[in-house]
Amino acid sequence: GRHVGKVNYCPDWPLYRAIDFGYQNPLVCLWVQVTPDGRVHVLDEYSCSRLPLAHHAAEILKRDPGPVRMTYIDPAGRQKESTSGAACTEILAAAGIPCAWRGSTVEEGLELIRCALAPAVGPPTITIHPGCAGLIRAFNSYHYPAPGSSAPADRPVKDGPDHLIDALRYFFVNRLR
Repeated sequence: GRHVGKVNYCPDWPLYRAIDFGYQNPLVCLWVQVTPDGRVHVLDEYSCSRLPLAHHAAEILKRDPGPVRMTYIDPAGRQKESTSGAACTEILAAAGIPCAWRGSTVEEGLELIRCALAPAVGPPTITIHPGCAGLIRAFNSYHYPAPGSSAPADRPVKDGPDHLIDALRYFFVNRLR
């Protein structure tokens, strides 16, 4: 109830996309605006599996509510993929989606999200549109390994909902770091 609310596109505010790549697990795109007072509004989401990146790019462009200032991505998108020999960044750029990225740790991005969810002073600075059901579910199911697991205790489990949170991390690390 504190983080979900009706937020709509405002043409006067900058619009961004944030993408986490996937094939078996979904490729995720979030549309995010920043208000003049620094609040973050997550307006929409796209999440789809097992399709070529060119198909995702066309769907993403169709959903843009207005001009996009920048698309922030997983830095791994710079790597050449084995099937096409092209990097995800090259495929997106060819489709009209220029991208930017910045390296960071998972922990750094999660801490930026935590600060928006529960700032030290004042109300939350992030609002997620209720139509972003996947992102809302991801927040409710994002988790760390069970005690005694062989996985590192400080790293979130990579089992699906993490893609939506990762896309949001890329926005925060690139735009609000």
